[in-house]
Amino acid sequence: MRLISLAGMMLLGSLGAAQAECVALYSTKFGNRSDGSIAGVKAGQACTIPVSVRSPGGMRATGATLADIEIVRQPKAGIVRQSGASIVYTPGASFSGKDSFFVKFVFATANGERRTSGVRFAVQN
Repeated sequence: MRLISLAGMMLLGSLGAAQAECVALYSTKFGNRSDGSIAGVKAGQACTIPVSVRSPGGMRATGATLADIEIVRQPKAGIVRQSGASIVYTPGASFSGKDSFFVKFVFATANGERRTSGVRFAVQN
């Protein structure tokens, strides 16, 4: 797994997936839009990307939790859905080349604030 510092907190970008041998790399900071990438996607096979909040050093952030994942823009060559604290990208059966989609993460902080960040994922197989 790759951890990237985010102004006192981190959003963990998972490497690898259960269903397909895909690799997702991303990081984001609350209030920002970031770019991420997914490689190794196979046509018709789901790629699961777990999402969690981490503090610097890899410890779970005290009191911050993932409240929601919003799919803002679906990809052209597949579909993205939320599955618990993960996003699942499944390209079409004939997918080859590139695709992209946009996801917004909503977090609840310890003091009840809702914070958001967004990631545009570029997909390549």
